Amino acid sequence: FTENVGVELSYAVLAFDSEEHVITGNLVYRMPLKDLCIAPYLLVGGGLLTNSATDGLFDVGGGLDIRFDSMGCLGLFADATYNWVDGDRDFTLIRSGVRVRF
Repeated sequence: FTENVGVELSYAVLAFDSEEHVITGNLVYRMPLKDLCIAPYLLVGGGLLTNSATDGLFDVGGGLDIRFDSMGCLGLFADATYNWVDGDRDFTLIRSGVRVRF
């Protein structure tokens, strides 16, 4: 939407006792420190947790986005969300990876 507000869609497969699929959509609010090319961010949204049964979820979290101008704004990120799931299946998801801006 803007330089600081956007939408994130994600998909993950978690393998514990059985395979779980997590699909989320989040509203992201970035707070860039432009001189450093670093942006802490907050995210909030919802989605689905599915295996043999499908449950809705609500998530909230935060992270850090580091961009490299010399690499076309390619960056690294790390974040964590707490996910409230229908029933007793709440969990924390910690992610890190490469971020490509488009």
